[in-house]
Amino acid sequence: MQSFALFQIIPTREMHEHINKHGWGALDDIPAFAAAQELSVKGHDAFVVTHSVFFDHVATIDAEDLEDAFRVGNMGPDCQIERHARMHSPSVGDVLVDLETGRSFMIDPFGHSRVNFNTNMAGGLAC
Repeated sequence: MQSFALFQIIPTREMHEHINKHGWGALDDIPAFAAAQELSVKGHDAFVVTHSVFFDHVATIDAEDLEDAFRVGNMGPDCQIERHARMHSPSVGDVLVDLETGRSFMIDPFGHSRVNFNTNMAGGLAC
């Protein structure tokens, strides 16, 4: 069994309210929200290392491999997920960091891809 840190961009209520008030044309006013929208469609193709600052370490998942971490994050069992913050089911644009090797992978529309994710810029590792 391995441990994977799950990093996600969690939009705040203020972000949603800003978009609701000003429309999608205001997306550029909120870089984190804009990054989340683009990453959720394009996955690693849209990722740049400076996006790391928008991510928070929301959970640690114990799983056999990346595919299993994705499955556990979506379907359980809950006893294999240690939540550190509010999270949604792992999906396209989220990052899984193998805590043993330190390698980072973005969930893509199909599978996952290695990315140069900077955990020092992100919301930290709460292990």
